[in-house]
Amino acid sequence: MSSTVTGVEAQIDYAGDSTANWAGTVTALISAGSVSFSDVDEGEEYRMRLRFTASDGRTGPWETSDPHTVVGKTTPPATVTGLSASMSGERLYIDWDDNAERDVVGYEVRAADSGWGGTGYVFRGAVSSCSVTPPAAGSSSTWYIRAYDAGGLYSTASAGITWASLSPGVCSGLTAAVTDNIVQLSWTLPSNTTLPVDHVRILKGSTFASAAEIGTKSGAFTTITETTAGEYTYWVVAVDTGGYESDPVSVTVAVDDPPDYVLHGSVTSTFSGTLTNAGGL
Repeated sequence: MSSTVTGVEAQIDYAGDSTANWAGTVTALISAGSVSFSDVDEGEEYRMRLRFTASDGRTGPWETSDPHTVVGKTTPPATVTGLSASMSGERLYIDWDDNAERDVVGYEVRAADSGWGGTGYVFRGAVSSCSVTPPAAGSSSTWYIRAYDAGGLYSTASAGITWASLSPGVCSGLTAAVTDNIVQLSWTLPSNTTLPVDHVRILKGSTFASAAEIGTKSGAFTTITETTAGEYTYWVVAVDTGGYESDPVSVTVAVDDPPDYVLHGSVTSTFSGTLTNAGGL
């Protein structure tokens, strides 16, 4: 009568006791390749024994392992190290070092140092980085990170990292070149801070609070035509991709009246018919 080996049967015994007391029988299909035992104590020594089981119920002889000391099953993972943060586009990326402990399976990131293992986390996964929304310009936020293992244990202490977002820098070198009633403004765009500069706002008025917006520019100059002579103050404000603004800078210039144009002659067409491409004659 033939039969097929289909599984294994395993038992565990506390090796610190000289009397064998095999218990905790577990079974698994032969294809599983492994069995596991729970409710063991870290630092204690155990023996395991296994035997094959066949489809007809017969079993093979027990094979006993050497004593094994349990390590890393009840001690929480170490505190996360190597935290760093950097901006890419409009997202803030937080990175940390991988935990080399064999039973660590992931990391959890939270905006508050509480609620570990529950809902409301910012990130939870096996990789050692995540992206978050940066705080508003002029403010800061802190994120907390813990590692967790296959048994659901979390690092005892959290690692934290704080990020302060900056407003755009001011436009420098604002100048105004005046020709009659035409004003050309030019400036140097600031270097990127937390977010890249997207455009500048251009305003006109004696004070920034009362100034009216003329328009926006993505470059570093613009031309303005005034219809009456007078003294004008222009303001330039850098705006980043998140809509946050720099402090304003201004320049004040005197503008002349528009020049008078003299008509020196005119031509009246004597042609008959319909004028085509006649240049307004």
